[in-house]
Order: sequence, then C-alpha cells, then structure tokens
Amino acid sequence: MIRSFGWITGDKRLCDYGPADALHYAQTLRKLPTEFRWGTPEAGAMSRPLQEVLVEVGAMVKKTPRSDRTYNRDLTIMARFSRELAKASWRPRFGKDLIVDFNEHTAKVQDDPTDPDRMPWTEEQLVCAFKAPIYTGGGGCSRRFKTGSDNKVWQDAAYWVPLLLAYTFMSREEACGLECSEIVFDVDTPFLIVKANMTKSKNGETAAGLKRRSRHRVIPLHPELLRLGFQRYVAAIEAEGHCMLFPELYRGDLKKRGGTRFYAGAGRYLLDYVDQNVPLLRTSSGKRADLHSMRTAGASFLEDSDAKQVYMDDILGHVREGTGPRKYCKAWFVKGGAAIIQKRLGLMCDATPNLTAHLTPAPLALLPLEERSRTGSYKECASRRKA
Repeated sequence: MIRSFGWITGDKRLCDYGPADALHYAQTLRKLPTEFRWGTPEAGAMSRPLQEVLVEVGAMVKKTPRSDRTYNRDLTIMARFSRELAKASWRPRFGKDLIVDFNEHTAKVQDDPTDPDRMPWTEEQLVCAFKAPIYTGGGGCSRRFKTGSDNKVWQDAAYWVPLLLAYTFMSREEACGLECSEIVFDVDTPFLIVKANMTKSKNGETAAGLKRRSRHRVIPLHPELLRLGFQRYVAAIEAEGHCMLFPELYRGDLKKRGGTRFYAGAGRYLLDYVDQNVPLLRTSSGKRADLHSMRTAGASFLEDSDAKQVYMDDILGHVREGTGPRKYCKAWFVKGGAAIIQKRLGLMCDATPNLTAHLTPAPLALLPLEERSRTGSYKECASRRKA
C-alpha cells in the first residue's frame, strides 16, 4: 500500500507531501475496481504511468466498485504509515494534527439489516459440510472428497479447521495460525488461546496475528472437538516436533501461507461440496456464504440464546460497548478465569447445535506433510467461480 501511495502521488520527496496528497490518493482508490491488480514497481500496473493505467481501467468492461470497507481498510493502513512518519519527516511544526491525514477521507459504513453483505451458514449446511468424505472416509492427497476402496479419514487442517470455525467462532486466520502451546487440555475445562504468535509473524521477529487487542481471548473447547480426537491430533503434531498446529500451511517453500494456503488447498473445495448439495445462501449481489460465514453463523447462534452481549463480545473477540462493560465489568478477576471459561462453554454448547453427532471418532492418521490439506475437488473444478 505504501508503494501504491508513492506511485499515485508521483513518488515525491517525503518533505514535499501535504494534505492534498491524501485526498488525491483516496480519490484514485475510488476509481480502481476490485478487479484491478497493482503489480510492482518493476512489473505490472505500478511500473507504468498512472494516467495511462487509469485510461485502461476506464475502458474495462467488467468493473466491480470497491466496497466502503475495502476502501477504508486501505486508508487505515496508510494512516498507520502517516503516524509513523509524523515522528520524523511528517512531524508537524505546531500542534498534533497530522500533515497527511488519511482518516479524513474514510467512508461512513452503514449496514442495511435487510440486505447484509455477508450471509451465514445454516445448521443444515454446516451438517452437510461434516458429512463430506473428508469426515466419513475418502481418498488420500487430492482425493479427499472422493470415496473408493481405500476410504480413510485423514487429520490435518482440512479436517480440523472447519470444525474449529464451527465450534469456536474464530476467524479463518486465527484457526489456521494456532500453535500447539496455545491449546490447553490438562484443566477442568480445556480451552485454546487466541493471541499474537510467531506463526502469524510478518517479519519473523515480532509476534503478530491479532486484528485488534480485543481479539486476544480464551475460548473453551466444545465437547465434540474432544470426542473426535483433537487432543490426540495436537499430541501427534507436537511429537513430530512442530510448534505450529497446522505446519503444512506454513511450509517455507509455499508462496501462500496460513489461511490463504488453507483456502487454496481445501477450503474452496469444501464450499463447492456444500454448495452443490445444500446451496449456500447468497447476498443480493450474488456473493455466496464463505468460510468466514461460519463465524457469522456462530454469532447468530449466540444471538438466539440467553447469552448476554458482554459474553458474546468476549467469545467473538469484539470490543465491549459502553463504559460499564469496558471499565467496570471484571468478572474474570472476581470469579476467576476457570469459572468464566466454564460459563462460556455452557453458553456456547447451549447455543450451538450438535453438528457432528453422526461422526464416529476416527483413528489418528496423518499424511506426509507435503500432502496434508490438499483435498482436490468434489466433482468439477467450480471453485474458481466468483459465486
């Protein structure tokens, strides 16, 4: 994003930038559709003059405008950059106002409850996902959705990540980036911890992976995860010498890592399997429910339960609203963490239907590391279609 800012604004000296450059950058972002690809300064769009590229963009037949959330995300990234430069090159002479303030140009996002921008999974669709051959017995590498004479249940990210998404309401990146040490079994109520770690580190030096501070949280493990053998899997991965819970998603020789690797190798095929058997819900624009929609389903289950809003926020990792919940509600310290984790588990079990009652715990079986979480398609390769 920083490179794109330099390209759009003429790559000037830092001391020559001013408020107009933030406005120019924001206006240009609005002109670029989601189909646009930045490239690099050496190859692609950013290696050519901006005006020449904008003419080509204007002539594109298929153009999908950037959503307000995507637009705001890019400006937020640049706002962080501006705050860093405000300590040196963009340091204001007087006052504390930023010289180049990107936040001035963010859009106000207004959700329409009658037309959501993301649809959830239904209980029927979730049960369908866990009836796939991945969970009942299929082939090996690239044949996991196909049944045959050698039907077997293999355990890796393709098996466990959808279960974690359905029963813990984590995001895809949170589930894919877990470390073995973050899963705790030797307590009355087993739990996992969502926190910044080195697996999700961007530079290999600083722990990362939290979207915001409120995402650091403790989530109890649903009894179905334990019944299906999650503890045996974690122990097996530790015995192999890995600190990452799903090491195949972070192999050094792969360009795509973490949740992106999971989606490419397994997630998109699971979506196709469900969509062809129990069609997924779609928004008015035609976007079908995706993996993150499992988190939306979890929040919807909690909404239809007796869980208080403060518990919903803590389970989902949302920022508490209001002075009371933020400043004065400290039950974790008053009652103790063990009691609160047990309380959360009760709420989650009451809210979430049993999606895997039909599954029999399978013996632990691991493919070679390079073959894990590569499921192959269900029938036809429809997974590259937008909807």
